[in-house]
Amino acid sequence: MKSIYLVLLLLIGFRAFSQQQPYPYQIEVKYKMRSQPDSTDKQNIKEEFVSLLIGDAQSLFCATNYLIVDSAIRAETLKGNSLGPSMEFLLANRTRSTLVVFKDSKNIIAYERMAGFIFPATIHYYQEPKSQFGWKILEDTLSIGGIPCQKATADFGGRKWEAWFAASIPISEGPYKFNGLPGLILKVNDSQGYWNFDLASIQSINKNLQVYFSNYKVQPIKDKETYLSKKRYTHDNKFQLMKVQEGITFKDPVALMKRFEAAAKKDNNWIEPYKGK
Repeated sequence: MKSIYLVLLLLIGFRAFSQQQPYPYQIEVKYKMRSQPDSTDKQNIKEEFVSLLIGDAQSLFCATNYLIVDSAIRAETLKGNSLGPSMEFLLANRTRSTLVVFKDSKNIIAYERMAGFIFPATIHYYQEPKSQFGWKILEDTLSIGGIPCQKATADFGGRKWEAWFAASIPISEGPYKFNGLPGLILKVNDSQGYWNFDLASIQSINKNLQVYFSNYKVQPIKDKETYLSKKRYTHDNKFQLMKVQEGITFKDPVALMKRFEAAAKKDNNWIEPYKGK
């Protein structure tokens, strides 16, 4: 990791501009993301690798496999194959996440699909200010992969977060929406341990990358609160929303409705939970 410090130093000083696509990225930081979807079930832990790609004025964060699948879908579309990649390929590179986060010098732009059962498939996006974390930097230190790190804490998205950043890598970036510390964030977790991002690797790259959002329709939404509210409603009312879609019938609607309701109750621990009004 230390061998790429010189390359990392070249990326200091994000310039102000809006999200651009395609865009050249020079650094890829991979994290292992571990989460607990149901706050009452400690045995149900999900793990997935996620990628933070850093350019000179823009960063991109999403599941590592999302990029693989998104590029494959685009390639198949250009070949005239409307069915997309094979099921074997999709299963080998499956991901639970459709979240894509861009950050420039001032803004965070988050893209995500509310639910996989709503058609036509739509990716919604909203924007929020980048400078909203109000980190408190502490004296605690920790070595991560041989890199000295320092601790910082912040309240964000309804949770208390603990981050470890490397001042020797002076890039004010991190996984998900996290940013604003005087060094790259190598590890971050909420205080209850429901959501964890741990450094897996750092490498220099040379990728001119565009995200195609799996060829879905991309549509703006007012703000994060509106998005979370609509997403919660969608998940809590899956049966009713599926019932009104054309061409969908149910063999045992009562049993299915109960199954959907039980699943919605277990889907209660989003990284930024919706608290309601």
